[in-house]
Amino acid sequence: MPTTKTKRVKKGMQFRSTLADGNPLWVVKRSLGGAWLCEVVDEPIEIDGKVWTGDFAGAEKSFLSREILAANAYEDMFKDMRSDHDRFYASLDEGDIVHYNNGFKNFVRCEVVFDADEQKNKLKPIALVGEWKDYDLPKRMSDGEIHYGYHAKKIIDGSTFEANVTCIFEAGTNHSDDPRSHPPIDLSVPAMTEEEEQEAVRCQLIGRVQEIISEHGNTQEIINRISSMLSDSVVR
Repeated sequence: MPTTKTKRVKKGMQFRSTLADGNPLWVVKRSLGGAWLCEVVDEPIEIDGKVWTGDFAGAEKSFLSREILAANAYEDMFKDMRSDHDRFYASLDEGDIVHYNNGFKNFVRCEVVFDADEQKNKLKPIALVGEWKDYDLPKRMSDGEIHYGYHAKKIIDGSTFEANVTCIFEAGTNHSDDPRSHPPIDLSVPAMTEEEEQEAVRCQLIGRVQEIISEHGNTQEIINRISSMLSDSVVR
């Protein structure tokens, strides 16, 4: 249910507006005839059991009615968005499948899981579907290491997240592409050939040499360490 919009400013109304580097809560104190005198509400902060007065508490400033109403409407908009977000996640059942829209026809297929610590539903990525670019997908680097890409790594790690409801296809927020029938993209990386393994060893060796040189130690010591390492290495 959308928040009822406030149409008039009155004494006691609260809203947020920036002051210096903060975004304190203000309360309307009294009319100034065309403007309103407002004061920052004290929002105490507790640190290690000690309570500290909130930043800017007691500061005063005058605001026009339109500024107060605009700030109020802005906050109401985000309250409505948060309510929609919470309602959607609460409507999901554990094991449901939904799709996170990463943009550009890239979707992350997710399974709904229940987070016992936070007592709410979250999304566990299980597959990438759609038109992902090669640089988003797992690939083996020249030194043999595998670079998975951000979203593929989330799948491999089994991590969970809570995507905004506006980015979830099943929430019905005007997504033009339907990812539900798309097949999952293969995230496996082929094993290295013998030639690739040899190249990986050489790249790793060069990397270790660069590390030794970057230490900026005694030049003779650097040469000795590199020579010793090369003599112990089997490079074809």
